[in-house]
Amino acid sequence: MNNNISSWLADPVKVEAAAWLARLQSEERSEEDVRAFQDWVSQSVYHRQIFGQITAAWETAGGLRGTADFRPSPANWSRRKMLVSACAIATLTVAGGVSLFSSSSASYSTAVGEQKRIVLEDGSAIMLDTDSRIDVVLSRNLRKVSLRSGRAHFDVAHDSSRPFVVEAGKREVTALGTAFDVSRSADTVNILLAEGRVAVKWESARHGETSRYLTPGERLKIDGGGDGLLDRPDFAKAEAWRSGKLIFVDDTLPNAFAEMNRYGRRRLVIGSPELASQRISGTYRVTDTVQFARAVAFLLDAQLLIQDDRIVLSTDPTNPPEVLDPQSPSADRREIPLRET
Repeated sequence: MNNNISSWLADPVKVEAAAWLARLQSEERSEEDVRAFQDWVSQSVYHRQIFGQITAAWETAGGLRGTADFRPSPANWSRRKMLVSACAIATLTVAGGVSLFSSSSASYSTAVGEQKRIVLEDGSAIMLDTDSRIDVVLSRNLRKVSLRSGRAHFDVAHDSSRPFVVEAGKREVTALGTAFDVSRSADTVNILLAEGRVAVKWESARHGETSRYLTPGERLKIDGGGDGLLDRPDFAKAEAWRSGKLIFVDDTLPNAFAEMNRYGRRRLVIGSPELASQRISGTYRVTDTVQFARAVAFLLDAQLLIQDDRIVLSTDPTNPPEVLDPQSPSADRREIPLRET
């Protein structure tokens, strides 16, 4: 084994940090894992420093595959399995010529239909929704995330010496040991608090500088003029996207199509004006546009026109559809025969 790799593996903190990185990037990661990791990373500055170095190197190397087949909890850690992960990361970072460094800034993005988990060096976790982009700056005194577009969920690690601030346009959210969503669409920003507490500051055309604290379950919508609307949405519906699903409860068809279209490259469009007033309910996977279209066609007794770049829902397949592309932002899945014309 390369002497540099052997030396790297001799540090037990690096081995543990590699195991955590592998587990946190796994699809099987649980909330218990996140809490246990945050406990581990908060034990010392050295833990945070090493995890930050390994994460930065891992990102630079393009990611690690094939090392997340175990659950690293204090009760059942396997030294051999941790070494497998650590050795793989060490090979990427040392043998691959990527130096370990502490990065003060980074940018992350997702393509249409993609969702991504990111773990920062302080132990905070971010989940990016489809077609989203963030810039992250970590300094000695501040942790700052700028949401450029899309939506993200934040699980913030406690660090009283470094506030965690999310900026979306001219709106600023400061987390106080918190889990919350921030979404940005055109000039509108939504903040939904899952747990803990956040302080929101923004500039209002009518009221000047404005601020508000949110409590769990509250959602604050701030429009382009700076007017804020506070409500308490159906939490399961609002957070379904994090599990790769969308829940519709008596939603209009244009709204449902617009929301599904955020995740697919083949667009759903309405081909008959009378369908625009229809409403639907159900739970659907964001990655299964065709199955969603099948269910809607069955429920509304409509027809589907399947094309390379779109799926058109129409009540009369014998005439060319007058396509109405839904503009509004925003059933259990069943096998239904597809009617194509």
